[in-house]
Amino acid sequence: MKPHRKAAPAEAAAAGRQEMPRCAPKADSGLSSAQAQALAEAGWDNRPVESPTKSDKQIIRENIFTYFNLIFVVLAVCLLLVGDWKDMTFLLIVAANAVIGIVQQLRSKRTIEKLSLLSAAKVRVIRDGKVRELPVDQLVREDVVELTAGCQIPADGPVLTGQVQVNEALITGEADAVTKEPGDQLLSGSFAISGKCRARMDQVGADSYASKLTLAAKKDDGPGKSEMMRSLDRLIRFIGIVLIPIGAALFYNQFVNQDLGLRQSVVSTVAALIGMIPEGLFLLTSVALAVSVVRLAQNRTLIHEMNAIETLARVDVLCVDKTGTVTSPQMQVREVVPLDPESCSETDITDILGAFYRVLDPDNDTAKAIADKFPRGPGWPDRGAVPFTSATKWSAVNFLDRGAYVVGAPEYILGQDFAALEKRTAPYAAQGCRVLLLAQCDGAEIGRLHGVVIPLALLVLENPIRPNAPKVFDYFHTQGVDVKVISGDNPVTVSA
Repeated sequence: MKPHRKAAPAEAAAAGRQEMPRCAPKADSGLSSAQAQALAEAGWDNRPVESPTKSDKQIIRENIFTYFNLIFVVLAVCLLLVGDWKDMTFLLIVAANAVIGIVQQLRSKRTIEKLSLLSAAKVRVIRDGKVRELPVDQLVREDVVELTAGCQIPADGPVLTGQVQVNEALITGEADAVTKEPGDQLLSGSFAISGKCRARMDQVGADSYASKLTLAAKKDDGPGKSEMMRSLDRLIRFIGIVLIPIGAALFYNQFVNQDLGLRQSVVSTVAALIGMIPEGLFLLTSVALAVSVVRLAQNRTLIHEMNAIETLARVDVLCVDKTGTVTSPQMQVREVVPLDPESCSETDITDILGAFYRVLDPDNDTAKAIADKFPRGPGWPDRGAVPFTSATKWSAVNFLDRGAYVVGAPEYILGQDFAALEKRTAPYAAQGCRVLLLAQCDGAEIGRLHGVVIPLALLVLENPIRPNAPKVFDYFHTQGVDVKVISGDNPVTVSA
């Protein structure tokens, strides 16, 4: 076992915690109640992260105290000093512009504050050698927890005993289950979908992966004004500076040369200066952005800042996933191609796949499509299964007296020998189909196949293209936006 690193004083101070030594609890005993209490009092608990978004006061202040508003306030003060109240209707524009910004940002803030990757639930914790159920926020650093199917992982840490399959789609976007064994790291925010294990929660609270993602999503780096808004601000600042000598000259002309009196000179000067300020342009821009935010919200799109509308309009490259975005998420078996019909017929292939998914639980869309196609198979005795992982790209079942059958990406199963089969798979990949290989070998374990691998059949699957996908991509093309597809599938398949 690797030695545990003590938390650096700087890290502890940054998190508002007291430095505490590592306890290294065992899987069967966990922390003692005294250790857990000491860690909680020192700040090493799993409390939810606080929202880093701006406060309501900050949002109101930033939308009221702007250079644009300052110009109108100065003009309004000038009118107040001479007792003119009727000609201050221009303040309505200032108020409308401020209200639009405040309301939109407050609504966005409320929505973002609800964002959390961890749900409030209870978890089974080992304390004093006994299993207890505690709320997630009462966990402390190095607590040993027991995870079973359906549990959300509350913090980060290694598996100590047992084995569990984890769905990390919420934090990585990868829908395929990942097998975790002793020594493997668990990430908070993911879910256990099968198996049972005990794990030590080494990173809790703000240190956990889910909390860091949540903070990054909620982080507010300031206005981040777009080019259009920056240009308007520069224009307003320029006008604000130029108005000073122009206003002085106008007032001098009307008060001294034309002898209009103080009140009339001020009113006439303010009226002339207001006409030089493009307040309508500023308000129209805010209204247009606000309307755009509302329209996007109706399509279930959250806008953090109104200025993001213009940023969105300037996008020239769009990266998308394939499955579920370009294609429908449901896969279906299009064709089964026996590679040696004399030694392995279609009937044999049907029996093999039926028996295969009778042992191995279909835990991804590809496996479910094959299992639906071959639902009933013989109950052959087996010696265990090797689940699919993103690293190996295959799954296997070890049968007694039959060796192991493997289903997965042919290039991963065959390795260098795939070149001989590539001509058979290329036409299907060029049509946008996913091609899997059914093969047989002497045995299989995680990350390794034993003996000679014998290809038996190609399984051709397809994701139907979403009906609206061509129209959407054509729209992006006409708008000059390049679409890049990011996928774990074969590049030829994705290109098709």
